[in-house]
Amino acid sequence: MTTTRTSAEITRWLLTGARAETGLAAVLDGLVERLMAAGLRIDRATIGAPLMHPIARSSFSIWVPGTGAKENELIWDEVGLERLHNSPMYPIYARGEDVDWRLDAVAEPGEYRIGAELRADGFTHYLGLALPFADGSFKGLTIQTKRAGGFSADERALLRDLVPPLAVAVEHHVQRRLAETLMDTFVGQRAGRRVLEGQIHRGDGDTLRAVIWMSDIRGFTRIASDHPPEQVIGLLNQAFEGVTRAILDRGGEVLKFIGDAVLGIFPVEQDAEGAVARAEAAVDDLRAAMAAPDWPEAMRIGVALHLGEVFYGNIGGRERLDFTVIGAAVNLVARVEGLCAELREPVLVTGDVARLSRRTYRDKGRHRVKGVADPVAVFAPEV
Repeated sequence: MTTTRTSAEITRWLLTGARAETGLAAVLDGLVERLMAAGLRIDRATIGAPLMHPIARSSFSIWVPGTGAKENELIWDEVGLERLHNSPMYPIYARGEDVDWRLDAVAEPGEYRIGAELRADGFTHYLGLALPFADGSFKGLTIQTKRAGGFSADERALLRDLVPPLAVAVEHHVQRRLAETLMDTFVGQRAGRRVLEGQIHRGDGDTLRAVIWMSDIRGFTRIASDHPPEQVIGLLNQAFEGVTRAILDRGGEVLKFIGDAVLGIFPVEQDAEGAVARAEAAVDDLRAAMAAPDWPEAMRIGVALHLGEVFYGNIGGRERLDFTVIGAAVNLVARVEGLCAELREPVLVTGDVARLSRRTYRDKGRHRVKGVADPVAVFAPEV
């Protein structure tokens, strides 16, 4: 192994090709492949990227022979944090300290709990390297071998030489994942991807056909008046969790929270009947959640569905933009949802939805609603 030449070749890849990979698992695959081609025997490798963030999940990729690298997402709970404190990854993450652990030596008192397991599996050397990020935090690369004698001095030097470019590549992917998570959470997946792809100019967007979902909480004004703000927020979060879970699990997208209301869409793409069926299944899921024993009795939610064309895009002022949907169809579904309380129906749909549905609906008549010239026919599902 020519250490200088190998280091230069892998560094070049880390600063160019690795950043274009699909994620950290692909980076780890490429790194291990190149290190093994250089003569290292590797029997296990990981890249750990913990994120102490309220919504972002930590990334942990593991490579083993035969299957390659797989990326897992973790949320640090109390059990996970306790396990971390008793692992060789802790000094890496907490203090940026490398770990050079010979497992072919006699176990020492107080060594990491995982030592017995690693020895039983035949590992002889555990090398952990801290990857410094620009924000002052550390992520980690671990390389383990079962080769007699462990890693040589030249091999350890090569791995340490690769720390700076590897840190750059890992940070690129971690920041990309964090940006996607934040966009998905605060803007929505479809809109978030468009923002990250550069569709951020005011007026950018297109027209799409979708089943539009509008829901709100019955009697929310009274609920807000009868409970302290902290309790109201808790009730809202539970209600919104039920609604968003129902929409997302059925392939829809949550676009906006408007007070106690939720606006969502199920894009038609090539299958209008399929979009209607997914929206109806989401309604079923929400109603099942509301029937659960732990659902607050006071939080009853009304839902309206309408099929129509909307403008989906970026609107707002020069310094504050918002991805949303607008159009007559959005106004219509909001007005139909307002009829749920008047007609004492938890779910109402327009004729466009009822005609494409395979379910049976009851005709609830035609009603005049604000902003719509002609009376609107609405339908309720058979109980």
